[in-house]
This record gives sequence, structure tokens and C-alpha cells, in this order.
Amino acid sequence: DLLAQVEVKEEMPNLLATYVAAQELTKAEMVAICAEVEKWWKTHPLLSDWFSKQWQIKKECRILLPNGDALRPDRVMSAGKKAIVLDFKTGQPKHADVHQVQKYVTLLKALGYTPVAGYLFYTHLNKLMLV
Repeated sequence: DLLAQVEVKEEMPNLLATYVAAQELTKAEMVAICAEVEKWWKTHPLLSDWFSKQWQIKKECRILLPNGDALRPDRVMSAGKKAIVLDFKTGQPKHADVHQVQKYVTLLKALGYTPVAGYLFYTHLNKLMLV
């Protein structure tokens, strides 16, 4: 949930500080989360790059389908026509997760993005997976 709220990684400490100020996190929890997030950046250079200022970011942007339904990817990063879709998960990997991201990739291609790549990031497992 925290990753879905920030555009660039430098925003994370300020976001966590607002949770501490609102007494939704303790300072110790904030330090632990910062350490965990730093581990993610170091383990997955791609993930770190996707939270840099070189990308145009769309967070939980609603994309309407022709039938009136909507899809809402957690994060879409674009640079020109290139797009990367990233979905965050907290549970165990499931085939439905892959299918969901594949739908996002297909939709972004239909919107004219090329190339398009899709990824899942399982936060509790620190696992980044290309779809």
C-alpha cells in the first residue's frame, strides 16, 4: 500500500513521517519499514529505477474498457511510447495475479504503448516477477 502512494523513492520517508505524526505508526515501525524498502531497492535495481524521476508515473489510474468496466493497475511507468505496468501483492503468488497483469499489458498495447512489460512485486516475499 505504501508503494502505491509514492511516485519516487525519495518521497517514502516523508510519507512514513506523516503516518507517525498521525500516530498510525511508531517511530520504530517507521525505521523498520524504511529498512525493508531499502532492501527492496538494493535487491531489485529495476524496482529502484521505476521509482526514479525518469518516468511518467500513473498510480492506480482507472482505464475504461469498451464494455464500461474499468481496470486499475497499481502503477504504470511510461517514457515516450514505452510502458511498464507494476502490480503490488502481499500474499502468495497466484495464477490469477499473472492473468491480471497480462490484461493490463494487453490494454496498454491497445492504447498504443510499445513495448509494454508487466511485473508483479510480492512485497512480503521481496519477489519481483516478469509476467
